[in-house]
Amino acid sequence: MKSVNLEVLPLYKEKPVTISEDKPFVADEQQGLEISKLKFYLSHFEFYRDDKLVFSEENSYHLIDASDERSMKIMFSIPENLKFNHIKFYLGIDRKTNNEGIHGGDLDPTKGMYWAWQTGYINFKLEGKSSLSPDRNHEFRFHLGGYFDPFYAIQEISLPVSSDNILLNIDLDQFILKANLAERNSIMIPGKEAVALSGILSTIFRTER
Repeated sequence: MKSVNLEVLPLYKEKPVTISEDKPFVADEQQGLEISKLKFYLSHFEFYRDDKLVFSEENSYHLIDASDERSMKIMFSIPENLKFNHIKFYLGIDRKTNNEGIHGGDLDPTKGMYWAWQTGYINFKLEGKSSLSPDRNHEFRFHLGGYFDPFYAIQEISLPVSSDNILLNIDLDQFILKANLAERNSIMIPGKEAVALSGILSTIFRTER
């Protein structure tokens, strides 16, 4: 077996987003933009050689937390001679897992990413402040999820890779720009807007080749 290492790197205008419990990431001083929380699920990792599935990770659920550096690195153990040139994964938790109820590990509700059995897991959580937000305290909160049609928010992402060391960049500035904080600063339940924003999220992931 050999190790394939994937590092998740959230960026704001190419600057790494680093958060601690008592210190938010200052993304844009002029706009008063701060990011205080960034957590999301990556799940069901699959490795492909062209269009052929060559490896899939079992029990594949990873909670990425920008305030926990260890969570940003994922190691896969795959057969030694396995060749692959792209990966697929989900942003979020699938319907089957949600229907099964509460789980442990990264899916443990104590991680702060579970609403209730009717609404399931939060796929993506982003919180912070911006002078553009009309909220009284200029806060914004996006808790995106939902596993019932027509508001099934999970997103499949497919990206090319060229080595056993994969850098997965996430361009948060593009999401924040398209979310339009001046008009939309809080999504906390499943619905049409949560699905639309989740679709935007699927476009901001990229690998370096």
